[in-house]
Amino acid sequence: MKILQFKNSSKKILSKKAIILYVIVGIILFLSSGSLINRFLHFESAKIESYIHKELLSIDSLVSNKKNLDTINILINKESFSLIEKTRKMVLKKYFKTGIQNIQKHDYHNVFTKYKNYTANSKIKLFGMNTDHYHKNKPSFRIKFKGGEFFAKKKVNLLSPKTRSFQIDHIYNQTYKNKFEGIGIEQTPIILCINNQSRGVYFMEDFFDKYLIEKNNKKESFIFESGFNGKFQGSNPISKLNTEDGYFNINTLPKGQKWESLSKRIVSLFHNNNPNELFKIIDKKKLNAIIGLCFFAQEHHPLLDINLHWYYNSVNNKLEPLIRESYIHKIPIDYSSDIIWEKFYKKICTEPALKLIKQWIVYQGEDNAKEMILQSALKSALYIEKYLETNSYKDFISKINTEFSYNTTKQEIMLRHNITQIISKINLTETPQLIRDSLINITNDITIEKDLIIAKNITLTINPGVNIIFLDNANIYIYGRVNVLGNSSDPIKFIGSENSNSSIYINSSKESQFTFCEFSKLSALNNNLKIPLFKDFWQTSSAITLYESKNISFNNCLFTNNQHGDDMINVVRCDSIKFKNCNFNNI
Repeated sequence: MKILQFKNSSKKILSKKAIILYVIVGIILFLSSGSLINRFLHFESAKIESYIHKELLSIDSLVSNKKNLDTINILINKESFSLIEKTRKMVLKKYFKTGIQNIQKHDYHNVFTKYKNYTANSKIKLFGMNTDHYHKNKPSFRIKFKGGEFFAKKKVNLLSPKTRSFQIDHIYNQTYKNKFEGIGIEQTPIILCINNQSRGVYFMEDFFDKYLIEKNNKKESFIFESGFNGKFQGSNPISKLNTEDGYFNINTLPKGQKWESLSKRIVSLFHNNNPNELFKIIDKKKLNAIIGLCFFAQEHHPLLDINLHWYYNSVNNKLEPLIRESYIHKIPIDYSSDIIWEKFYKKICTEPALKLIKQWIVYQGEDNAKEMILQSALKSALYIEKYLETNSYKDFISKINTEFSYNTTKQEIMLRHNITQIISKINLTETPQLIRDSLINITNDITIEKDLIIAKNITLTINPGVNIIFLDNANIYIYGRVNVLGNSSDPIKFIGSENSNSSIYINSSKESQFTFCEFSKLSALNNNLKIPLFKDFWQTSSAITLYESKNISFNNCLFTNNQHGDDMINVVRCDSIKFKNCNFNNI
């Protein structure tokens, strides 16, 4: 009897050990799965969202919106559509099993596209890293058109408003474009139909191509993204985007060896461990504006190196960032602007993928950078406050509210809250105006052998009859005011030499006059020719370039015999530029 009791007791002991062992194994499996529970919750959330969308789509969005939204109809054969659906499911299945985001480039499929009164042969594919791009009823597509009226050969993204935080990306891009003169990415609400079946409201979004550049009235150039001093930072799949050729991706590049060479040289600045060389050509106002918008939103996501895209402005030799994929979080009421900045900046200092932003702030001086970024955030808040009341915004929001009014209302409440907090916590400080400009007066003939820079606070005057001779590839850069007033008997002459590639560059909002002047033997700006060679790659296509200038007049001037470059004069993004009684000979 005792023996039997011992055996039963032994079984009980073994049972407890087994339970403990199972628990330990379970914990190990749970920990080894990483974000398994998050993926499960994400999956369950996706099913709930699918149900919500299904209910909403039971109301015929195509009918209810046909008066307000244009429709894109994609016609695709069953086999291709089946392959797209198979790919979508595969991406989600892989994510659910491994937690790995998608970096695979999907295959294009031939389709026929109808939009407004236009038609075009096209190609379509799925795209996106995160699972929100692979929603059952709202997957993200990229269309590449094959030409034709309206479509040309551009690409566009078709995606759910949810992937762009409903109205948030739209508002930030409107702010960046209209307040800070950056490149704005446009999301146009449309109805997407596939084989005449409505998928509801989508965004038709600009792609990073030459059409986006042209739409923003910028000069032809390229858009790219790059890791900073090493690999793209982020999750494991992001690290796989890095290649032996370099940690960058060029999204659009004009044809020609010149552009290929230039793009490689500029991208190399991100990887040469000398950020000062890179920071010299970054557009300070625009990057601080992007950071300011992120401060307003309390969101760092657009600043990650994998999200930051750069446009090289070939006219002023500056890199301009673009903004996309932002969100918004509530600014605490009881926090001062200093505390909010401290928490915002702490994230920048600790996140490897924000290393460029951290060093950019250090490069400017932390206190100085903080002030400029906070001022940009305030200007953004003031602009957004007004924009929310415009007919343009009301029209935009009405088009996505059919399906997403609950989300857009939540976002707008958050926007208005952050506007109030920013305006109440930050005082607007304008740059003090100088009482008067300094004056440079040239009274006799001079030879310019080194670049002459007329700064913003300087007025240049030149006496009648004076000759300005250019040597050694020297240029004149004008950012201030110019009063160059010759007369019919004593014109003022700007003369390049046979062995000099010299140019005049004007970027000024101050009223300036050139009267009875002669410009001859000048060439397109090419700092490649400077010593040391290839140190500065700033080039323009014209001998005289006016960029983002206004109120400049040329009266009774002669332009003749430009030596190198496409044009004698280029006027880019300017206002109120006047030519009166001017002659152009042999140009």
